[in-house]
Amino acid sequence: AGSYSNVACLSPRGAQRWFALIKSDPARALEWERRIQGFIQRHIIPFIAEQKYTNTAVDKLLAAIGGWAQIGTRVRWPYRWILESEADRLRAVARTELPELMDAVAPAPAPAQNSALTGSRGDGGGKLT
Repeated sequence: AGSYSNVACLSPRGAQRWFALIKSDPARALEWERRIQGFIQRHIIPFIAEQKYTNTAVDKLLAAIGGWAQIGTRVRWPYRWILESEADRLRAVARTELPELMDAVAPAPAPAQNSALTGSRGDGGGKLT
C-alpha cells in the first residue's frame, strides 16, 4: 500500500529525496519505506477502503497534507471530497511520522489575486477592466 505517486502527492521534493536515498543508502531508504507504508495504511487507506473515496480525492488530500500547493481537497461533482480539516489533522501526524518527507515540503505560494478581473456576481468571473 502506498505507491511512489502517493509519496509524490504528499511531498514532491520528499519523493525526490527518497529516490536519491534508494540509490545511495538502500537500507535507510527501506526504513523510510516502512514508515511511509505504515502512514498510508493507518491514515490514508481507510479513506479508500472504508469510506469509499476516489483515488483523486485521496491524491488531493495528500497534496493538502503536504501543503506544497494551494489546491484544496475539493473534487468535481459527482465525486465526494475529503474535508480540509482531515488534511489539517493528518499534517501534524505526517510531520511526526515522516519528518524527512515533510521537511522537504516547500510552502505553497499564496494564490495570485488578479484585480483586473471583476464580475457582477463578485466571483471574478466577469470581464476584464
